[in-house]
Amino acid sequence: MMRSITTKLMLVFLAVSLVIITLIFGLASRYTNTTIRDFYIAQSVDPIAAELVDYYAINRSWEGVANRFQVIMQRDFPEQGSLADQPVLYLLDVNGGLIYPKMMPANGMHMMDRDVRNGVALVLDGKNIGTLIFITRNYNWEVRQPIFLARINRLLYSISAAAIILAIVLGSILAPRMTRPIRELTAATKAAAAGDLSHKVKVRSADELGELAESFNTMNSELDRLITARKQMTADIAHELRTPISIILGNTDGIRDGVIPMSRETFNIIAEETERLNSLVEDLHTLSRAEAGELPMNFIRISVRELIEDLHLPQFQAMQSKSVDISTDIEPDLPLIKADPDRMIQVLRNLLNNAYHYTPENGRITFVARQKDANTVRLSINDTGPGVAEDELERIFNRFYRTDTSRQRDGEGSGLGLAIARSIVDRHGGKIWAENRPEGGLSVIIDLPVDKT
Repeated sequence: MMRSITTKLMLVFLAVSLVIITLIFGLASRYTNTTIRDFYIAQSVDPIAAELVDYYAINRSWEGVANRFQVIMQRDFPEQGSLADQPVLYLLDVNGGLIYPKMMPANGMHMMDRDVRNGVALVLDGKNIGTLIFITRNYNWEVRQPIFLARINRLLYSISAAAIILAIVLGSILAPRMTRPIRELTAATKAAAAGDLSHKVKVRSADELGELAESFNTMNSELDRLITARKQMTADIAHELRTPISIILGNTDGIRDGVIPMSRETFNIIAEETERLNSLVEDLHTLSRAEAGELPMNFIRISVRELIEDLHLPQFQAMQSKSVDISTDIEPDLPLIKADPDRMIQVLRNLLNNAYHYTPENGRITFVARQKDANTVRLSINDTGPGVAEDELERIFNRFYRTDTSRQRDGEGSGLGLAIARSIVDRHGGKIWAENRPEGGLSVIIDLPVDKT
């Protein structure tokens, strides 16, 4: 059975609390015992030292002091456990010689340097008469105040139990709140897997979980946009294919049934629609390769003037049935750019065809080239057509996007030209967009980076 992350967090919280409480209890208990021990040592040593000074004052020597030590030990330190648990008293003369006991005690508790340093000097009339050393390494001082220590221990146990209960309560409250974003994210993920991309996760904090929620919402929105775009593209492709296929099928069925004569005009219609289908397939192939970064590019250093001259604008104008003035306005001495001439001419020719198609009789198309700054050359294609609604300017570069009736394709082209143009410009490290001109018409603008090599 899978254990939830909430349960795991509660267990971790409880485990950490138990470890901390145990450490605090142990340290508090040890500190208490040490404090009591130091207190009773001080309380015991001072009277013994005064008693020994009085003994020396009366006897004027340490002769027979062993009997006094026996009385002191029986009176002040009741026996407990083994000999190793008993405290030991040492008496040294002014030269550091051992006066009591005459030999090392049986419990093996020998003096150390720190014991000598911590010894109590015995002074009579301002004169040092010896040193008292008190060693109590294993002595249990609880026998001196069992009720007091028992109360202290009960208090520590009560505090520890209360802390454990508090840890459990806090864990049960905090763990679900901490894991709520994860549960919401899990639910949203399951909804997305089921196809519901509209489900959003509420961003509750500015930490990593909040950042994860924001990233998930962004991903969901982008997926929703891509799926919608894919559906729209599929519908658009089906729509674009339906008309030429219907015309081809209609004519071939008519010929087969004898309804339509097998004439040159009929074959021309079929050929035109077949060419339109082929153009659509080629454009789709070009666009998919461009967007995938697989479209072959042959970059060379070239000037924008050369690109525009390769459009052969006078010849293009002479071949058209509509009277439209086509001119250029190119700044002299423009810096070179690095571009694939064939692909950039493809972009410019597509923009020229679009501009010509939407420019009315006796209208004007102008190619303008300027140096925007030290790093950019700007090329714009301006026409005097009807323009585009402001909220549609960005979307005209989408696949098969249709604007309002003023700039419809009227059955001409595949509807992919501007999308291909944007992909090719992107591959050149440039930017393309459209703006409505204040005096009327549309301006398609391309920014291309200057070649610094």
